[in-house]
Amino acid sequence: MRVNVLKSGKIAELTCEVLMVGVLSGTKFATDAAIREADELTDGAMLRFLKKNDKFGKTFESVPFHISPKKHKFVENVILLGMGSLDNLDNYKLRQVAAYAGKNKGKDVKSVALSLPTGVSVADKIDLLVIGFLDGNFDSGHHKTKQGHHLEFEELVILSDKASGEVRGRVERALIIADSIHKVREVVNQ
Repeated sequence: MRVNVLKSGKIAELTCEVLMVGVLSGTKFATDAAIREADELTDGAMLRFLKKNDKFGKTFESVPFHISPKKHKFVENVILLGMGSLDNLDNYKLRQVAAYAGKNKGKDVKSVALSLPTGVSVADKIDLLVIGFLDGNFDSGHHKTKQGHHLEFEELVILSDKASGEVRGRVERALIIADSIHKVREVVNQ
């Protein structure tokens, strides 16, 4: 599995199937750069939704928007993801929200991009995002008796305010921790 970190504002360059956009409750949605950029893919549907639902953003709320292939070559869905208030968004809550994103990315999705609101500093918490997302994405599908394919998740892209070189070490460490957690879960499930 790959984890890439791109500079915020690069939605046009994404090759992911799903874009998840974090939303803080009680903020001005129209002023958030990540929301405005993702809203261009939905022809204004996201901002219209957020204007009607001004209390949106509670922890674990989510709303999917389907994208026309004419708008973006790769992104098929944009999912608004409620993160709660910035005051209550500690490390534990951020990891829980990332796990919720991993669990609710959609069925048979190979790649996801995660964009967080402007007020959330990604660079110093990127390891929490990676571990949380992969924990939510964990599937011990080999224990299931039904026949069928088991799709492996391939890529997580995190849109960050920092360049990828500055956070690459933290990402590698998080991948090792997440892999270790999954191996322990496999052993426990046997």
